[in-house]
Amino acid sequence: MDERIAQLDTDERWRQRGWWQRTSAFMPLFLIVGLGLPVLSYVLIMVNLGWRAPVLGANGALVPAADAPVYLYASPQTARFLREAGGDYERLLKPWRGYFVERERDYREIADLEALEGKPGSVLVLPSTLALGDPERKRIAAFQAAGGSVLATWATGSRDGSGEWRGWEFMQSLGFYVLGEMPAESQERQLTLIGETPLTTSLQAGLRLWMTHTAESLLRIKGERTAARFTDWRRSSSEGRGEEGAVLYGERANSRAVAFAFSESAWEASPVAVHLLIDDTLSWLQRQPALSLANWPDGRRAAQIVEMDTEHAFANARPFSALLTQAGVPATFFVLTSSAMQHPDVYRELASRHEIAYHGEVHISFKGQPAPEQERRLSAMRAQLDALGGTSTSPILGFRAPTEGYDATTERLLQRIGIRYHVSGPDRNESPLPLFAKMESVRADDELLVIQRTQRDDINLLEGQTPADAATLLRMLLADLDETAAIGELGLLSIHSQNFGDGAPLRDAMPRYLASLRARDTDGEIWLASAGDVNRWWRERRKVDVAGVQQGPRVELNITVRGDRTVHGVAVMVSLPSRGATAVARGTKVGTTQPRVVPIDPFRSRFVFDALPPGNHSYQINFIDTQP
Repeated sequence: MDERIAQLDTDERWRQRGWWQRTSAFMPLFLIVGLGLPVLSYVLIMVNLGWRAPVLGANGALVPAADAPVYLYASPQTARFLREAGGDYERLLKPWRGYFVERERDYREIADLEALEGKPGSVLVLPSTLALGDPERKRIAAFQAAGGSVLATWATGSRDGSGEWRGWEFMQSLGFYVLGEMPAESQERQLTLIGETPLTTSLQAGLRLWMTHTAESLLRIKGERTAARFTDWRRSSSEGRGEEGAVLYGERANSRAVAFAFSESAWEASPVAVHLLIDDTLSWLQRQPALSLANWPDGRRAAQIVEMDTEHAFANARPFSALLTQAGVPATFFVLTSSAMQHPDVYRELASRHEIAYHGEVHISFKGQPAPEQERRLSAMRAQLDALGGTSTSPILGFRAPTEGYDATTERLLQRIGIRYHVSGPDRNESPLPLFAKMESVRADDELLVIQRTQRDDINLLEGQTPADAATLLRMLLADLDETAAIGELGLLSIHSQNFGDGAPLRDAMPRYLASLRARDTDGEIWLASAGDVNRWWRERRKVDVAGVQQGPRVELNITVRGDRTVHGVAVMVSLPSRGATAVARGTKVGTTQPRVVPIDPFRSRFVFDALPPGNHSYQINFIDTQP
């Protein structure tokens, strides 16, 4: 009886408890079952529909996990051939193993191609695989026919299974045509990256990577598309080699292929950048779309600045100004202020038509001078132009040091007095794109932008020409312009007033050069801009962030515009998952700004936003395969 009374008391106390007291002990279980099961069910359904679960990539960004393998072929025939020739194949395999370990990326090292499983997204890496027998070649062809893709480096397939010379037919079967070897004494050992290709999404346009001298010669190769070229330090190639490439890519019969025209030992001097190149290359081979913020307004291929260092023979700036105005080409005049004081009327005429920037008060380098002396000179420079007047109410924001001579002290003083960009020589950075000079306790908005002179100036062009010839100068000017367009960089041509007098060959060559510039601007290839225009654009571009997440066959694009101003001309480059695919972008919110879709080539398109207001903008990108 006492036990029954005790049980009744217990039941009554339970009934008197609130609902929270009754369920709190089981709440974790309720949450797990109530939330976890629906989420798990959703994920399983989406995976079955093609959604790839994201994983954390090497650079901290979310990237889709590849469901197709990457194979690294360690060829026994190549190892035997190199061993008998006194070489060591392990030296060429080791950089690849190091890459995969560093990136924590799954791969399968195989010594027998029978282990290959070909399907879309699978990749076979052939690291300097010189010796390939007929059975191996047939196995690779079957792998490609099943949708697999190939990355071949250096002289892959140039010998048969026994090590005898076979020629370049294997590389040709991939779509690449080997023309020969680069001369050992050639200065063109810079691997110069072409901007905004599917293989260089993570790297800057025009970035130079030194190729170490090795026993394996650099190769001269042509292919469907080029992602990098061999150039000299000035980013120029020998005449007739403009169509050759150092990193090439293409697609045939639903199989993609990439060729590196150098061996693994050649990249020892630049492993970090080459690893990024490999990241982008493998992603493209695995048909993963890539997104990147375009360098130039509306996604134009390149940009070009024309400027005059207006110093001695100051009045020669007047005919140059007239040619620019007639051609409709913007320009910047960097004014030596002591010379401007002697020609006030010419200066005011220039200031009424063009952007004016400083070139110092006298033509003496600033580099190495004590800070007080540099400060005194900058103050005198500003005071002289202030006394002349004739400019707009906006402050002068640009500077170019005489003789391109400046140092870190110069940059700190320029930033402190309100200068926001300066033009340096060609040796400031390995990439020709503008960069911000980092300084302590300086807000990002107030940082000093450095714009490099990337092309030969008139002094370089005239060097060795006695007498100088206008036709030769024009060919050189247009060659530099072609290289700027090919690389996708910022070109900057500097002219000195003293070389633009009556009868000067440069003056005779300039009208046709400016006409070519205007034509390339009109067809949308090159953005013609003053130095001040580039400064404004690069600062606006800096406030735009682009991120993408792949979800099955789609990509979610997110764009964030920071600050309180609308940005005009933003473009997002997108690499396509299949040749000739059509990319379609749809805003995920009502009223979202819709982009224009502009095809570039069979592997790329760009989304152009005429105006993007501050805030977050989200889009869903779908790809329509147009291949039969």
